[in-house]
Amino acid sequence: KDEGTGLGLSVVQSVIQGHNGTITVSSQVGTGTTFYAYLPIPDETTSASKALVRPTWTKARILFVDDEADLAQVCKELLEQQGHEVVSKTDSREALKIFQNEANGFDLIVTDYLMPHLDGGEFIRRVKTIRADIPVILITGLHTQINAHKASQMGFEGYLAKPRFSQDLGGVVQKILSRAQN
Repeated sequence: KDEGTGLGLSVVQSVIQGHNGTITVSSQVGTGTTFYAYLPIPDETTSASKALVRPTWTKARILFVDDEADLAQVCKELLEQQGHEVVSKTDSREALKIFQNEANGFDLIVTDYLMPHLDGGEFIRRVKTIRADIPVILITGLHTQINAHKASQMGFEGYLAKPRFSQDLGGVVQKILSRAQN
């Protein structure tokens, strides 16, 4: 408790690997631990630079809700790199107020399940009473209690498992947005 969940490094690793980079670690008892992140520096003539060309994505305005501030920030940046406009909140009550005021201004919601005040289930129940057609993706570390099928039964259109969800986030967002447009 109060020490984090260890998701920060996992998210960083996913981002680094997603850009064809690597992370190494050096640890010495009594001295500490150092992580080294290496990213390729592409130039316009290499195939690496061609690999970094982003696909065409459906652009959306997304409400991202997770009580872990570092994770919320990293995911916000990942989604913004795909061209989405992202409103990121760490308090589900505050996110609900924003949604109440701007319900038609959002195309998608991504929310954590375990949060103080309003958990993801209660949050989405309240959101769906305001706007039943808003697609919502659930992210959770409760793999043994909540799976994709149960998330679907709870009203979520998408499901991603922590801690390694960030590498799949953009693809799932695009899939749900594409489905919502049809």
